[in-house]
Amino acid sequence: MNVTLKDLEQIIHIRNEIMVLTKRLNKAKGGNLVTDCVNDYSTGYPRPIALQGFDRADQKKSGGHI
Repeated sequence: MNVTLKDLEQIIHIRNEIMVLTKRLNKAKGGNLVTDCVNDYSTGYPRPIALQGFDRADQKKSGGHI
């Protein structure tokens, strides 16, 4: 298979378009939402607890308010 210069230009264009669409999708989904699972040992035994929140560092970078 021979790859031409035109093929490479199309690949670059499509790759850039994928990056833009991915950023838009993450922004629409609330891309700064983070989740984690930790163990609570308050009873003496590990009990998994799910945590969910927003990444404050991400908001500071984008100029968002907390």
